[in-house]
Amino acid sequence: MKKYLTLSLLITISLFSISQTNHVVNTVANSFNPSNLTIAVGDTVTWINTGGMHNVNGNQSTFANNPASFGNSLGSGWTYSHVFTITGTYDYQCDPHAGMGMVGSVLVQALLDTALILHGIIDFDLASGGATGKAIHLFASKNISDLSVYGIGVANNGGGTDGQEYTFPSMSVTQGDHILLARDTNEMSTYFDVCFSSFNVVLQATNSISQNGNDAIELFENGSIIETFGDPNVDGTGEPWEYKDSWAYKDNSGSVVFGTNNWLMGSVDCTDGSVTTLSSNCPYPLCVVAPPPPPVNTSNITFQVDMSQVVDNFNTPELNGTFNGWCGNCNPMTDSNGDEIWQVSLDLNHGDTIEYKFSADNWAIQETNDPNDFCTNGDPIYTNRVLVVPQNDTTLLDVCWGSCTICGLPPSNIEDQYLFSNVRIYPNPANGKLNIKFRKNIDEIIIQDLFGRYVSKINIDSNSYSLDVSGFSTNVYILSYVMGGILYNEKFVVLH
Repeated sequence: MKKYLTLSLLITISLFSISQTNHVVNTVANSFNPSNLTIAVGDTVTWINTGGMHNVNGNQSTFANNPASFGNSLGSGWTYSHVFTITGTYDYQCDPHAGMGMVGSVLVQALLDTALILHGIIDFDLASGGATGKAIHLFASKNISDLSVYGIGVANNGGGTDGQEYTFPSMSVTQGDHILLARDTNEMSTYFDVCFSSFNVVLQATNSISQNGNDAIELFENGSIIETFGDPNVDGTGEPWEYKDSWAYKDNSGSVVFGTNNWLMGSVDCTDGSVTTLSSNCPYPLCVVAPPPPPVNTSNITFQVDMSQVVDNFNTPELNGTFNGWCGNCNPMTDSNGDEIWQVSLDLNHGDTIEYKFSADNWAIQETNDPNDFCTNGDPIYTNRVLVVPQNDTTLLDVCWGSCTICGLPPSNIEDQYLFSNVRIYPNPANGKLNIKFRKNIDEIIIQDLFGRYVSKINIDSNSYSLDVSGFSTNVYILSYVMGGILYNEKFVVLH
């Protein structure tokens, strides 16, 4: 059932001031440790100079592609913190020691686990006037009991954030709902024509939706920015993300990237002179492609590590990985019975491919893994464990620190012990050959994109296959197969 509301303008000015997590980087000799971080928008990074004359230089004058500048002055004994409010990749260096490898990077990602996400930015050219063609398309990835905790801000002309300018009404929406926040709902209904029924919720925002095709859009939750389209500090005119008299649509095939999301762009002015979206030179993608699938379910996974052979002093082991941004001590482990086997349990999306490793005392020590071991990603530099999250709640083996097997297990029994992994896919990302090795023979594999669109079906009747992905576009793909009567889905990346 469509929920159709007309609302008076609700304006809430709310400056972004709340950070979710603090990440610590130490100077160690002439290096940053860790040198590469993946964090969420709104997180804080704190650099601590443990000795020597150093600085943090992430200024755009040095790194032109940084979304914003940050850094401090050269000195000793300092502590410097910065809150990252714009998604993207930030490079930085210590000026006097950059040539010695004292460089680092921070990847700032959107909070993708939020219940409400941006899905489309609209600036259609309508016969009734340019103002009436403005709208924002959102998607509910989970049930939301009170939509009013969310809001929208429009950062006009590269002048930086203006804070939250529109607050959603107090109402509930359902997982899978497409929400249209429009300047003029009547004009949008006419322009979308038969496609207008694709929106489950339609809200009228009047002049709070004021984007002009060159303006960044910010999504807020409880006053904090959780997702950004465009760069609030840059006028989008002439930028790859300009959407004047056009649209931007979140789609894995898109070439414009913010955070971890790809955006498909309609060409500038492509709706000029059109009566409906389907008659334009750039039909809105929701009208011609299926909506994104609902989020996957989660499984409770218990990770175990045997610390009995660790010679370094430690207090508390921890689990770090792609699922927590390698945050250090976010997921500490416990040993309730004192048997030196430490555990921690997490809810993870089944079917996801994650990388992880064990460390202790906020990265004071970390395990060193062999890139040739079957449970690792094969990367000789950043050698991490790999797991395809199973569909059922699972307790993983109590593996030895720095090993793929339990302590004392002979190599001949490795494959029998690694029962929680059905497949190894490497290298991942790939740009030529993608090697696939299954635990058992598989009759066929199916390749799809993230929206379920068919790419290829291959009969293999084997436990291994080498897939040529040189002709695939840069994208994330789903490899589907059946083992033991259960359908499994694994992700892999093609990156050219």
